[in-house]
Amino acid sequence: MCLIKQTAATATTTSRAGASKTTWDIWCTFCQDLHVDPYLTQLDDPIPLLQIFVHKYQEGSVAPSGAAVHFRMVEGALCAVGQKFTALGSPYPRLQSSGKLDFCLSQQLTAYKKQDPPPIRVKPIPFSLITQTAEVHYSARTPYSLALADMLMLGFVFLLYPGEYTHTTNPNATPFCLCDTHILIDSRCIFPYNGTEADLQHVNYIALEFTSPKMELEVN
Repeated sequence: MCLIKQTAATATTTSRAGASKTTWDIWCTFCQDLHVDPYLTQLDDPIPLLQIFVHKYQEGSVAPSGAAVHFRMVEGALCAVGQKFTALGSPYPRLQSSGKLDFCLSQQLTAYKKQDPPPIRVKPIPFSLITQTAEVHYSARTPYSLALADMLMLGFVFLLYPGEYTHTTNPNATPFCLCDTHILIDSRCIFPYNGTEADLQHVNYIALEFTSPKMELEVN
């Protein structure tokens, strides 16, 4: 059972596991301040208590940040408490017998969702802007401008989306290695270790191989 518990712990990231533990500690402190068992064994109807917890978490009085939080964080806190109940084999009262969220809690969360400001969406950079900027620097033909153009293309094409796979101290990330890069001229593979400059000038296909998770990002 200890080995199973250790294996199950790897199903979530370290940061998420830490956040869940923090939420459970907040819940226990909240219940203790009200002289209520955190496992709700003393209450015939624990829903009002859960609603108060959700309200205080949303307004920030029990949230880790000490400030009002968005709907998603409130929903996540409620879910984290529920997962603790489930892990101990106890039914969590936020769910009805049908498996759906209690109606009162559902309405409360819906109201918080409507109160949240609309998400700030950033317009993506047009690729033509990147290519034109790179062409300007390539045409300058100075070592600095050539390096700047190379870094611009590498940063946009390779690191914009898979940035979490570059070098990091995060133990749950998987950085790219040179062996994960596939360089081809049509269907002929060019090895970056010993490829000639003439070959590299004619490369027309590059692929990055995701080894964890098993997916591949291809860039023409």
